Amino acid sequence: MAMIQDIDFQDRSGFSLAQEHESLLISCLKQAAAGIAPHGYELSVCIVSEDEIADLNEQYRGKAGPTDVLSFPMNEIDARGVAILGDIVINPYQAQLQAGEYGHSFERELVYLGIHSLLHLVGYDHENETDKEKMREMERHLMASLGISR
Repeated sequence: MAMIQDIDFQDRSGFSLAQEHESLLISCLKQAAAGIAPHGYELSVCIVSEDEIADLNEQYRGKAGPTDVLSFPMNEIDARGVAILGDIVINPYQAQLQAGEYGHSFERELVYLGIHSLLHLVGYDHENETDKEKMREMERHLMASLGISR
């Protein structure tokens, strides 16, 4: 049986994400997910507008306004043994703003948000300092393994 490694990608943001940005994000997520779910995985990535992410942020987190990225973990194994990781929702407008604020490229910020969200899908969190440091260390490790630095 072939190993399934699938990312369903949608851009409904109106941002007009460049093809090279989409390709980079998908490639980096595939590399990272392959190490996290070695027996195969499926996940979805959706690039959305400020309004859509603000609605999702309010509905699922009870927080007003847009955010940069949201994660919706499923954390299931289907009958084929494939990990159904969940959904990543990215706001490219906030990613662009944050890239400028942090002094790095839009590409780096986009990949970082994807990696950050992927880690949430597999159980990492940053609710306390210990968990936050574990997650940050894994983010640094994955970003370095992808060859992406600040």
